Amino acid sequence: MAETCRCYGDPHCLTFDGRDLSEQGTCTYTMVRDGCTEGYPSGSPTFEVRADFAEIDNNPGVSWVVAATLILTDGGGSTVRVRVSIPGHPRDSCDNHFLQSITVVKWH
Repeated sequence: MAETCRCYGDPHCLTFDGRDLSEQGTCTYTMVRDGCTEGYPSGSPTFEVRADFAEIDNNPGVSWVVAATLILTDGGGSTVRVRVSIPGHPRDSCDNHFLQSITVVKWH
């Protein structure tokens, strides 16, 4: 069974448990990670997906997803980071908000 969480557009986020969130901050959000207890970080993660949100056209009330980073750690201190920049501009995606999006899929 697969579940997804996603952030798209300016940004609207859908969580693994189906909740809709609209985050307008200009920072890096953790989309998903392991090493949590009851939803709170409780240990060192072996994987983490982060989404970078940035301001749209110097408008402090509106942000969009500009990049995503996948972080993998083997527990022995070795870490691999893969960063993907998301091209375009949110105004380019008025008809299709999924052009500036990040989707994470987890399998059970």
